[in-house]
Amino acid sequence: MVEKLADIVCIDGIDSTLAALRERGIESLLGTVTWSFAAEEFRHRHGFAAVSGTEVELDSDGVPNGGVKRHFDEWDKLRFVESYCEANGIDLAECIAVGDSRSDVPLFEAAGFSIALNATPQAREAASVALDTEDLTDILALIPWG
Repeated sequence: MVEKLADIVCIDGIDSTLAALRERGIESLLGTVTWSFAAEEFRHRHGFAAVSGTEVELDSDGVPNGGVKRHFDEWDKLRFVESYCEANGIDLAECIAVGDSRSDVPLFEAAGFSIALNATPQAREAASVALDTEDLTDILALIPWG
């Protein structure tokens, strides 16, 4: 399945942004309402510390059967980050959330700082700041590093 993701168009600067964050001791997570196998591919490709998403149902031979084993919604995104934070001794108020849609709103409201990136009106309203760009490294200038 993941070979189909080779040509997917992504925002520029993912690797350099994650590297800049790691240099400051900040790990990046990817929580998405899309398929978890896609999130795992992006973890492998870009080095996210942890990922989560909607799980595909597999038949007894391990082949996707078209069903959904577990959905991953906006509340799951928040729980995913909360769980990671709890396991790693991180206060959610110290987290930076970046997202683009309604499914990011609960996390935006819980995180200490949030960036609505190329986002819907709902996400923009809930975020600390909004940014329209084609390069993810542009978020680095918005982060309050203090």
